[in-house]
Amino acid sequence: MRILILIGTLSAALLMAGCASNGTQTGAPKTTVAVKGQQLLINGRPETLFGFRVGSAPLREDWTRELIEQLPLWRQYGINSFTLWLQGTSGAHHRLFTDDGKIDPAPGDVISRAGYGLVESAAVVSRESGEAIIARTRRIVEAADRHGMVVVIGIGYRSSWKKTDTVEMAATAMFSAAAPFRDDPNVILNVWNETNTGNALETPQAVARYVAAIRKAAPQRLVCAGSLQSKMNIELAKAVEVDLYCQDAGRNLKDTLTAFEDLRSFGKPIINVESYGGFGGGYIDDINRKLTAPPGYTVEFSTKDGWRRIYGVWEEKDYRDATNRPLMGKHSYRELIRYVGRDSTRQTHLFVHVAGWFQGASRVETAAQIGPRTSPGRWDNTFIAGHGAANGSTAEPGIRWLLEEMRDARR
Repeated sequence: MRILILIGTLSAALLMAGCASNGTQTGAPKTTVAVKGQQLLINGRPETLFGFRVGSAPLREDWTRELIEQLPLWRQYGINSFTLWLQGTSGAHHRLFTDDGKIDPAPGDVISRAGYGLVESAAVVSRESGEAIIARTRRIVEAADRHGMVVVIGIGYRSSWKKTDTVEMAATAMFSAAAPFRDDPNVILNVWNETNTGNALETPQAVARYVAAIRKAAPQRLVCAGSLQSKMNIELAKAVEVDLYCQDAGRNLKDTLTAFEDLRSFGKPIINVESYGGFGGGYIDDINRKLTAPPGYTVEFSTKDGWRRIYGVWEEKDYRDATNRPLMGKHSYRELIRYVGRDSTRQTHLFVHVAGWFQGASRVETAAQIGPRTSPGRWDNTFIAGHGAANGSTAEPGIRWLLEEMRDARR
């Protein structure tokens, strides 16, 4: 039985010891994650990972600060992990690398896909260097360590590559991105978001090359890979030697559970790192403008007859938004959380995805509507629990009800 126990090296401990207490590490790392058979261990004990996909959190300073501020609350509910992407998501993405695969020291555009599901446009929401994003990610990792939490760090994101990039260049980029976390024992490194065999950079052979580069840069870190396609998940499981599977197949409850079951026989831990993908909306569209919502949680849309979107709200059953996009209701979220919580083998793990919350900048209509939720008619990526009880209703929108569901599933 292969046991991977991840501990910080002595040099890392000495380097971190005695640092100032202003959000940086103040001593040796205390949180470890390891694989034992089909289970994940936190500090040597089998645990089920429950957490959120926080996407673009390290790409801007205000997002990083807000995420770190929420970690104590999340821990109160038993949240022990989360996942982010160094190159971001639709909520905001950034290339991160130079053309030769090094971490870029020069500022570049951070771009949100405004109008997701409508007419998409590229909205520049900040200018950041790759080095600044890595530094913020390190602050997030260190804060998570203090709270006993695991961080899955994703590297490759499709929108941030160029047509001229090669597998070798991408492998160098993987090495560059993994190296800063080689001494962080609470980190798992995820190769690529939503791998797809239709892209030459994302084939199983390419993924195997990236895994090798990551292992060379950070030999003590766990490495995972996966796809949004159940078929490719199986191809990767057969072709690529990883420590666990980080996949996001399934855009409804049935298909998501099937994706878990398809990978069980390979005998490794399985994390769904993005429940329901873009269909995990976490918003409703108020077509007739008859619903009452608190200030700061709505955006007016000019499309067709005009309507408004209310963020942090779910219908009970699966439903559709005003653009006819299917969205998962509270029932589907509850059942997925409970499925993972009932797994006595502890092989399955879950990062809940709320696209209109953690990647909310992409769920407005126009680039001009991206902005602080405290500004009327504007919305952005956010990490707070929400308004009032934050039970996902129009009167009290937010994600606290998901925290409660994950807390209860762990009991």
